[in-house]
Amino acid sequence: MSTPSLTITEHVGALASNLPTGRLWSPKLKPGTNLSLLLNGMAPTFSRMDQYIQTFVEESFPLTTTAYLHEWEEALGIPDDCFRVGTTIAERQLIIKIKLTLMGGVSTEQDFVDLAALFGLVVSVNSGIEHLPSGSGGEGTKLPAIALGSFTGGTVKAARFTMVVVETYPAEVVFPWTFENTGLTGLLFATDGQTILRCLIKKLAPANVAVQFVEAP
Repeated sequence: MSTPSLTITEHVGALASNLPTGRLWSPKLKPGTNLSLLLNGMAPTFSRMDQYIQTFVEESFPLTTTAYLHEWEEALGIPDDCFRVGTTIAERQLIIKIKLTLMGGVSTEQDFVDLAALFGLVVSVNSGIEHLPSGSGGEGTKLPAIALGSFTGGTVKAARFTMVVVETYPAEVVFPWTFENTGLTGLLFATDGQTILRCLIKKLAPANVAVQFVEAP
């Protein structure tokens, strides 16, 4: 975000254009005259004012500010249960952006998908009944399949009132090697973004549903 900024020469012209016309004022555009020198002396001050205005605009905008990060964080209640204070300027600006986004409301499946995208993560959000196999009373239309006993309460009703968040893990959080004598491979390590996102989803989910996180097949 930027505002128009004039050069010193342009400021001289702007100041001169605001003076009256006529023979008495004609020296305003003649180099070396007292009036011209006065305008040239005033122009740098107006140029500095331009820079101050530009800086103020940038600092008043949450995604470009560096000087007022603390004020934005304080106004938005950062840190809180999910967010800590970022360790870099870019991280702090991103957290502020996400907190402002949340003020617009998060309620639909797409809202949660868009929220995850702010962290650079990919999720899908479905009803547990869609993941429950048809043989267990579910629809069986979404993967991975989730056994009835995996839902809190172990009933079809419990599945229906469970919001399943299917997470696609970035490659950098998957441990690539097999542990000797165990056969274990592909262990997952949650990033800060995943941890914060899970916390937010749990807080934002409807009060009458449980939240269950599963890995994408």
